Amino acid sequence: MIEGAMGTSYEADLYKWSLEQAALLRALPADTGLDIENLAEEIEAAGRREIKEVSQALLRILSHLIRVAIAPDEDRAVYYDGDMPEMLDSYYFVDALPVQRQYIDLPQIWRLAARNAKITLEDLRVEVLTLPESCPLSLDQLLGKEFDHREATAIIRQAIEAKTRG
Repeated sequence: MIEGAMGTSYEADLYKWSLEQAALLRALPADTGLDIENLAEEIEAAGRREIKEVSQALLRILSHLIRVAIAPDEDRAVYYDGDMPEMLDSYYFVDALPVQRQYIDLPQIWRLAARNAKITLEDLRVEVLTLPESCPLSLDQLLGKEFDHREATAIIRQAIEAKTRG
């Protein structure tokens, strides 16, 4: 395990580690010959990149699940992302990042996924029902090794139906 000078391990929390390492670099004397500011920014960017990749994967998957929940028989809505089966297969990499969950903004991702799904469905002339304001799935459900897209779709469909009735 690689321990940072400030105590956070790289493997345990890459984002926090990157912030700590950048702070250590910035604390170095300016006359080291290193391009301290650019090195620090690159290290910080590495931590943000991992969070961004997980967030983008969640956005695509939630958008897809919403479309399927609303229009399961509309082939163009269901298969709008031609690589979704591969996306779901490669999606399981996120379970390797349990600590990074604290940095993922699920409410914002849900809002964007709902907006994207609505736009796609409206373009396909599919009636868009009222969507729940918050994601009916937790990060634990979405990022767990037992993630099942059929079960996730059913949960979203039930939440949409409940919102429409209530």
